[in-house]
Amino acid sequence: MKKILCFGLTLVLVGIFAMSAYAADNDFKAIVISIKGDVNVDLQGKGKWIAAENDMELKQGAILKTGAASSADLIFDKAMLNVVNVGENTTLAVDLLSHSLTQINLPNGKVLAKLKGLKNGAKFQVRTPTAICGARGTGLGVEVFEGITNVQAFEDVIYVQGIGPNGEPLSVTVEVPAGWKSAIKAGENPTPPAGLTTNEVRVWNAWVTSVTKTVAEAEKETEQKSEQKFEQEAEQPVRPEGSKYD
Repeated sequence: MKKILCFGLTLVLVGIFAMSAYAADNDFKAIVISIKGDVNVDLQGKGKWIAAENDMELKQGAILKTGAASSADLIFDKAMLNVVNVGENTTLAVDLLSHSLTQINLPNGKVLAKLKGLKNGAKFQVRTPTAICGARGTGLGVEVFEGITNVQAFEDVIYVQGIGPNGEPLSVTVEVPAGWKSAIKAGENPTPPAGLTTNEVRVWNAWVTSVTKTVAEAEKETEQKSEQKFEQEAEQPVRPEGSKYD
């Protein structure tokens, strides 16, 4: 009888742990911290588009679109160390947000990502129609143009795989070191790495300078909101025990 009770208790605890882990993963989100021009979001991926706003939360399944001469910056962690820039004329879908893997889908357009806050063993991936591009903490750019994915490594190393006709990753993985790039056509393996151009590096450096300021402003705003909330709670009157309002 004791064995049965222990076994039952174990099952309950396992179930609680699994539900907690599931809830924790579902609680992950990206947050919009800067908007320029025409940026819209579909929060549930069901075709209901609204204008994007700063501090807007994008959970798993959300889609963001930018128009011409438009862009947005997103953060993927509370410490604001994992930042993604969504360039003009781009569609980005939030595919997966979890402890171990963050994956965004990029059917068209361009993103830049500076990833300095990934936990040990965690991965960040960008999936396009022709490639899977991944990193464990680096600076990268991914662009989809005329059916070709172009991947740029600005800091550290990124890995790239082509995608087969059925959507499965191809067996060859190419590592692209910092200062290099690769191109991936439909159904093909990535090309051997080639050096980044001066203009590509200039664009990256300009964004890093800009987003560093944006993150600092967002952190300051978050601190001010926390202080205001604390002050408001401190000002709330304390009701004595046994009052008529209890």
